[in-house]
Amino acid sequence: MAPNQSLILSKNPTGFPIPGEDLTVKTEEIDLDDELDDGSVLLKTLYLSYDPFIFYEIGKPKKGDVIFISAASGAVGQIVGQLAKREGLRVLGSVGSQEKLDFITKELGFDAGFNYRTEGVTEGLERVLEETGGGGLNMDEHQQNLGKWIKDREIKVLMDVTSGMEDAAEGFVRMLQGRNYGKAVLKLGDV
Repeated sequence: MAPNQSLILSKNPTGFPIPGEDLTVKTEEIDLDDELDDGSVLLKTLYLSYDPFIFYEIGKPKKGDVIFISAASGAVGQIVGQLAKREGLRVLGSVGSQEKLDFITKELGFDAGFNYRTEGVTEGLERVLEETGGGGLNMDEHQQNLGKWIKDREIKVLMDVTSGMEDAAEGFVRMLQGRNYGKAVLKLGDV
């Protein structure tokens, strides 16, 4: 027998979910010796994603363009911002705290940014990354390029890792509240 854990939304929250109240961990036992149905596979999940290729395919960036990226310290925003800098664009990002503003400008190399909770922007934008929706994409080419850039340290990748199902609710709420840096993931095991 082995534990099989799930993060359950146990009741509708009235604001951000409260770990242990609105979000709970449910554990069931599964028998690893049970025979699987034909075509079935049993996998052990090591990481889950709490959930930039479009930058090239849709945006068609040109050197000297200005791009605005909302949620610039998030998983997609920070990668697209670095890709834009690599292509010679001027990069402006919005974030929700001074700490995140310092991160995108000092660590990631964005040209400028602002804390949307305290200030705004009104004009001068030529490219805006809207991080919802979009068409199909050519993942092979994207993954090949991105993998090389990460290996060559041209692009920094930051993950906000929560370890263990027992802390999954806290990690999820942290992401909802915008307190994560980069891609929020849940680590469930080791290789």
